[in-house]
Amino acid sequence: MAQTSVLSAPRTWPLTLRVPLLAAFLVIAVAVGISSFVLERFQADQEASLSLLANAYMDGLTEAVRSATIRKDVWETFDVLDNARRHYSGLAPRYTIVLLPNDTVLAATDPVRFPVRSLIDANMRTYFPAKDGLRLDGVSGNALITRRIREEGLVGGTILSEIDISTLLRARNILLASLVAFNGILALAAAVIGYVSIKRMLSPLDILSDHVEQARIGQVKPIASTMGRIQAPEFSRLFDRFNAMATAMREREMLTAQLAAQESQVVLGRVAATMAHEVNNPLGGLFNALNTLRRHGADVEARDASLHLLERGMIHIKDIVRSMLAVHRPQADSEPLTHEDIDDLRLLIAPQLNRRKLAVEWTNRLTYPIPVNAASVRQIALNLLLNAITSASENGLVRFCAYNDGSALYLLVADDGRGFDASKRAELESMVILPPSPGAGLGHWIVKRLVQENNGLIQVDPANHCLSEIQIMLPFRSSSGLRNESEATESTQL
Repeated sequence: MAQTSVLSAPRTWPLTLRVPLLAAFLVIAVAVGISSFVLERFQADQEASLSLLANAYMDGLTEAVRSATIRKDVWETFDVLDNARRHYSGLAPRYTIVLLPNDTVLAATDPVRFPVRSLIDANMRTYFPAKDGLRLDGVSGNALITRRIREEGLVGGTILSEIDISTLLRARNILLASLVAFNGILALAAAVIGYVSIKRMLSPLDILSDHVEQARIGQVKPIASTMGRIQAPEFSRLFDRFNAMATAMREREMLTAQLAAQESQVVLGRVAATMAHEVNNPLGGLFNALNTLRRHGADVEARDASLHLLERGMIHIKDIVRSMLAVHRPQADSEPLTHEDIDDLRLLIAPQLNRRKLAVEWTNRLTYPIPVNAASVRQIALNLLLNAITSASENGLVRFCAYNDGSALYLLVADDGRGFDASKRAELESMVILPPSPGAGLGHWIVKRLVQENNGLIQVDPANHCLSEIQIMLPFRSSSGLRNESEATESTQL
């Protein structure tokens, strides 16, 4: 089907094929035109020469047999025909017949076929021109001549002559074959030379196309300067402009990477600020508990209540600090993702949820370690959750779900905000990483980069049209890295 569509649409053929074919077609068209002109001129010259020679033959023959024909002298007519054959041997007449006015044979060069005083066949008579003239029969290779014998304005007889022109036709066919062979060789040579030349001239387009394709997938590489110097000036300027664009794109990528790093620092600062707030709150309670112990340490009930308050506050601070370190201190790539790695994120976003008075639906279905990059997963999930909190409506809802199907990890983050327009949806689902738009946040850009590094996929609003929903799919690194639930339980017990 693909080959048929290409054959039916010549505009889709590559230039390296179309241009040589066009050159060969033009050469063939010119060659056919020249050949036709040469053949027509050659045929006209042949017919003119034959006509002159035939007229000279018939003029001489007519003058020689006029008196004998008027006198109906058979033997004199035979002598004239024999003499004419010797004098015009180069004309190669097959036979010549002298007819009386009643179409009976007076004499002929072939008396056996045309006996004297026999009546000429009516069909054969129509084979020759009715009046004086010359007719060529290319099928039989003959020239047919008719000449009437006149005496004082009266027709005293007719001369019919059939001349062999096969030699002339053979020369014409040889010339035609030579022209066809020459044109074929010329067209083939033009096609080969055109293909090689055009292929070489258009080779810079292939180079440029390869570099543009690499730029499309995010790998911008400048064209070597030596390539531009050996190409035509037009391609050299085109290469220079592409290199200028590639340099600008690489500078923009470097700037984007710097902005991403700054964005990460900003996110870290925001989380650190909220963590400081979360740590300060229990610290105030802890100091109150210490004061209570100093004043009422002898009271068993007051002492137990203060100690219980100290324990709960320190556990809360420990959980906050552990969660903070787990997210912002990347672990080795071999570290699998655990149930606790996901639940730690809930502690980190709790202050943001409380400040905006948002409800959260939290689902963590991971029951055993998952063979994915835990640090990347936490960064992806945290960025999506922070964006969802920002996008959610006041007193709204944020939904999070983590699960696996035995071969891949799935993260689902949704909020009840305005959702994504078509362009934003296409940008998120496309795995081509382009520089972010000026003024736009880098959260989604960081997510796309991390998802691509882990060979994952992004889907926007795959099933639920009520919430702004993003689903991340990250494949497992290897089936051998996946441990079943019983193995995970045994390692936990150990």
